[in-house]
Amino acid sequence: MFRVRVICSVMIMLFAGKSMAQNTVGNFRVSKISVNSEGNEYAPVFQNGKLLFTSDSRERLGVYFSSTDSLSRLSGIFRADYLNDTTFSKPELIDNRLNRCYNSGPAWINQNGDQLYFSSNEKSAFFFFTSKKKSKLQLYESRLVKGKWSKRNKLPFCEKTNNYTHPYLNAAADTLYFASDRAGGFGGFDLYYSVRQNDTWSAPVNLGNAVNSAKNELFPCFNGTGLVFSSDRESGFGKLDLYEWAGNQLLHKDFPFNTPQDDFAFVPVDENKGYFSSNRTGNDEIYFYRELFPDFKDCEPYVKDPFCYTFFEEADELDEELALEYVWSFGDGNTAKGKEARHCFEAYGEYLVELNIVDRTTSQVFFNQTTYPFAIERSNRIHIEGPDTIPPVIEIPFTAENSTIEGYEIEHFYWDLDHGKWRVSDSGQIHLSVTEEGTHSLTMGVVARALDGSGQKKFCVTKSIVVQQGANIPVPAESPSIQSWETSVKTSDNQYTLFLGLSDTLVPVSSINNKDSLRIQSVGDSLYLYSMGTSNQKNELLEDYRAAQEMGFSNSRVTELKDGSLVQKDQLVHTPVVEIEKILDNRIRKEQIITSFEVFYDFDVFSLTKSNQQEIKVLALNHRSSANKRILISSFTDVKGKSEYNLKLSKKRSLAVRDELLKNGFPAAQIEMEYYGKRVPKNMEPLSDAKRRKSLIIVYEEN
Repeated sequence: MFRVRVICSVMIMLFAGKSMAQNTVGNFRVSKISVNSEGNEYAPVFQNGKLLFTSDSRERLGVYFSSTDSLSRLSGIFRADYLNDTTFSKPELIDNRLNRCYNSGPAWINQNGDQLYFSSNEKSAFFFFTSKKKSKLQLYESRLVKGKWSKRNKLPFCEKTNNYTHPYLNAAADTLYFASDRAGGFGGFDLYYSVRQNDTWSAPVNLGNAVNSAKNELFPCFNGTGLVFSSDRESGFGKLDLYEWAGNQLLHKDFPFNTPQDDFAFVPVDENKGYFSSNRTGNDEIYFYRELFPDFKDCEPYVKDPFCYTFFEEADELDEELALEYVWSFGDGNTAKGKEARHCFEAYGEYLVELNIVDRTTSQVFFNQTTYPFAIERSNRIHIEGPDTIPPVIEIPFTAENSTIEGYEIEHFYWDLDHGKWRVSDSGQIHLSVTEEGTHSLTMGVVARALDGSGQKKFCVTKSIVVQQGANIPVPAESPSIQSWETSVKTSDNQYTLFLGLSDTLVPVSSINNKDSLRIQSVGDSLYLYSMGTSNQKNELLEDYRAAQEMGFSNSRVTELKDGSLVQKDQLVHTPVVEIEKILDNRIRKEQIITSFEVFYDFDVFSLTKSNQQEIKVLALNHRSSANKRILISSFTDVKGKSEYNLKLSKKRSLAVRDELLKNGFPAAQIEMEYYGKRVPKNMEPLSDAKRRKSLIIVYEEN
């Protein structure tokens, strides 16, 4: 007769874990973890930074069975916080109410951490005096409510006459897998599943003889590629071994996962690491495994991003007699002539591509046919940057640091250039060398973590590397590959005008010949676009364009006009500022000037003094009777204050002079005004503030 000793309150003991020795076998490193004790620890579950596991450690539970010939301890469900892959905080019972005076565990918890499924002995009215061997294992569910686990509820399909244990809940939380020795199986324990339907569970379904055998199948779990479970069937190394059913094929896991002892409860964390249980050194213990170099399969050939493109224009041929030609500008300092051009860029980046009609007589742009940004971006994939040909022996730098995979964050880079001799790099940079000459295959793989939390995934590419004596050692860079880029530019129905240039000074209309056709378009507070004339055919403006070039408007060009506004305004504002006032000032030759004098002002003043009024009166009386005499008024301010205010102030000064001339009978049609604000024309020497506050009055004779 069994004698039961029960300590009713759970004893909290100091935890003293075993040393965590590491063992590297082939491509795996296996380590014991810190929660292992003098008892048995097994069936780990890792969710949300916590490890759940089952333990019968006397140090933790303080509960055990004893008899005259053996000592049999009760098991309970524990949890511990993650510190690193092999180190966890001090374990504690998940909840005292779920770990009463009967066995609890193994368990599985959902991804949200609020649904717990576990196996436990059926509670008997005489449980204090009944051997646990006579109490079958049943499956229970508990919910986390306001930080506490609810009373356990037995799942409806469990039968008291059979055992139900080793639960595994899928990620969607709608299918529960488990092991049972219920009737109708293939022998021993079989694996089953049940589907959640309307908040209850369906009748169990056997997974079939592809998985189950006449022996015992236990501890089901999915690893992303198939079903992993343990079985003591005869094809293993002995006792419980780990198997995987994937792709309609049953695979027996090799060492270090399987040994002649019990190996079971395999739980992956991601594609290359996880936990499992084994009694290979005595008691049941939990082990952490990590794949040092993932098994990269079916790697795609590496294809470089395109750097070379073909551009072409579908417009009509240009009239040869006009001395015009198409010229492409690629934004990297290179140009090409013709309607069609092929160009190879040297690096990633954004380029401003232009197709211009250029005047061969001046080499200046006559008309901009089209302008658009052209981006060469790294594609969203693995990138290998490095030479295709390298010398033997010498280590050559390669990098994959510019690799990006949509929806993933790359964690580790793996390189192989010598047939299975893998090297790992967390930065993506590495130096590789090969001794033998010839063509070698470089494999580069990455392990990336999904941003949606669904786990890790492997990606890989291969490329050929030629190793030959005398090869140069180049700087790592991607060589251009070729791709066609076709752009079709349609002829616009808009009108055309002659753009003269950009100025930061507002030049008065009256100072320009053909002023009736002059167009001034402001951009912001201090930039002005000047254009002149209108035509339905851009070639009709060619003569005016060449005349403007001769006058000094070096940035002039024909451009499109729509509703009175320049279509390419945003591009034209980036042309160099033209000295429009200087060009216009040159229209008055020295021999034309009859007289001139200056009127000075106090700070922030535009009214004339009595002395100034008298000088202007004399000037008007002396020259008002001559029809070919003109007066040009140019006013300025000092550099203090805002540009917009000073421009208005200089205009008021010019108006004050003009009004005085008109009052004394000088014809309005023969008066021209300019107002510069605080800006000084290029042909004027720098002056002090006091000497800048003035109006310059020039009387000249018109030809």
